[in-house]
Order: sequence, then C-alpha cells, then structure tokens
Amino acid sequence: MTIEQIQAELAALVVAMMDKGIKTPNAEFCISANESRMRVLLRADQSTGPWLYGLEFAYGENPRNCFDIAAEIIAAVPSKEHLAMKTYLGKLADAVDYGHENGIAAEYVDPVRITQKAMSDNLLTADAKAVA
Repeated sequence: MTIEQIQAELAALVVAMMDKGIKTPNAEFCISANESRMRVLLRADQSTGPWLYGLEFAYGENPRNCFDIAAEIIAAVPSKEHLAMKTYLGKLADAVDYGHENGIAAEYVDPVRITQKAMSDNLLTADAKAVA
C-alpha cells in the first residue's frame, strides 16, 4: 500500500467512528521495530469512546488485515441512537429510584417505571434480533 492509500484507509476509519457518535476520533497506522505485526490504533475521547482509556488496537500481518480488523471493531460499536436510548433509559431508571427514595407518590412514579420497563424490554428484544 502507498502512503496515500494508507491515509485514505485511516480517513475512512475516522468517518466510520464519527458515524457511531465517537467524539474526537483518530486512527493511526503503526509499524514498530520490535514487533512482528503492524497495527492500527483507534483513538477516541475517553468520555465518549467505547474503549477502555479511549484506545483500541487492531493488530495484523499486513496493512489490509489491520484495516479490516479495525473496521470490524468500529462496526461492533453500538450506533449513537442506540447509545442515546440506553442513556435515556438509565435516566428514567434514575428518576424511578429517586422517586422511591424520596417518597414520591406511586401515582407519579409508577407510570415512569412502567414506561421504562416497556422500553427496556423492547430494546432487549431489538438487541437480541440484532445479534441473531
């Protein structure tokens, strides 16, 4: 691969990460003197990235292999819509917990709890279908 081809592959990975809602994405192609494999390093803002410390490595035997593995890693990241829904459900659950902990009447808390449960069940069903 030429440098231009490598840069194009890296740019495509960054676009794919942005499409997943990852903030400040970056991709680097690395060859080290002391390793038999090369790698693509995927970086993201730790607060929004899906990976521990905002980093993920795609090791391979050749550049094409590295880029294919990196693309698979990015493809496995949930969509930004999916992440937003999970965050929303978490906030609903927090609201229900807050209501129970602070003695808010059941007539106000129960509708939120019922909605949150129904949405969680639907999301779990959608997740199961996506994996199958």
